Amino acid sequence: MGQQKAWICGAALLLSLPFLIAAYRKLKALSMLLAEMGVKPEMAGRHTARVRKVIAEVIPLLSLLVIFVLLAALSASILPTNELLMLIVVIAAIVAAAAWRWFIRVHTRMQIALLETLGNHQEPNEH
Repeated sequence: MGQQKAWICGAALLLSLPFLIAAYRKLKALSMLLAEMGVKPEMAGRHTARVRKVIAEVIPLLSLLVIFVLLAALSASILPTNELLMLIVVIAAIVAAAAWRWFIRVHTRMQIALLETLGNHQEPNEH
């Protein structure tokens, strides 16, 4: 039963990788914008660039940590043992690092297909 849960959890994590990578990229862009708007040179002085960089890196990482905690809480019934879970996380990290650009392309294609589908089903405006 433990291995079956590990396979289910691993497959779910691999299927969700494009979405998690997209979420990370969007959070990264948002955090860069927030850092640019929130840290003024008058406040940070000569350390402005460093403070902005730290904020731009910390916000997406903390956000992803919260996302992973929520995912773990929601999927507690299918999570395998801690040892298998750590193995799955390591494998998923390796796959994500190796196929990062491919996952971005997959997510972009899915997003375009969704927008096209939604655009085709809009009813014409009859006024």
